[in-house]
Amino acid sequence: MKISDAKPLPPAARKVLALSAILTLVITTAVTGLLYLILSAFNVPPLVLVIARCLWGFIFTLLVFNCIAKPTVAYKRYRYLIREDLIAVRYGVLTVTREYLPMRRLQKVHVESGPVNRLFGLADIELYSAGGTLSIYCLPEDEANNIAESLNRQINALIAEGEVAARV
Repeated sequence: MKISDAKPLPPAARKVLALSAILTLVITTAVTGLLYLILSAFNVPPLVLVIARCLWGFIFTLLVFNCIAKPTVAYKRYRYLIREDLIAVRYGVLTVTREYLPMRRLQKVHVESGPVNRLFGLADIELYSAGGTLSIYCLPEDEANNIAESLNRQINALIAEGEVAARV
């Protein structure tokens, strides 16, 4: 996939990625803090509490790094491309993954919008084939619906031409 041909995520996607990372940080910190409080309420050897504190600090540090670095890097690297014959997505933070789905293998298109996405007017497209699922994240909701409708028309056209096995 040529980067010049692929589309980036909209700017609101960076906010979704950042908010998701912050929510993960808050929930994980609360759960691990609660576990530490429960652990300290029992007669646990001091060494175990020191290890628990160190582990909590390590997890907290990783999550803070996740809040700072991941939204920016993931936003800059994420690209998607929809052609008449192929759908491609590139994503990743530490490793870059490229996924390809030939249009003739596409079986189902699903648009989904969770609470964080809805807050920013975004939606995700899930593309299903016999080999698995491919997702295009954080698109403006109207664009996601337009893409889904277009892909469904292409699926139906391929079925009519006999290039794809009819859906059961």
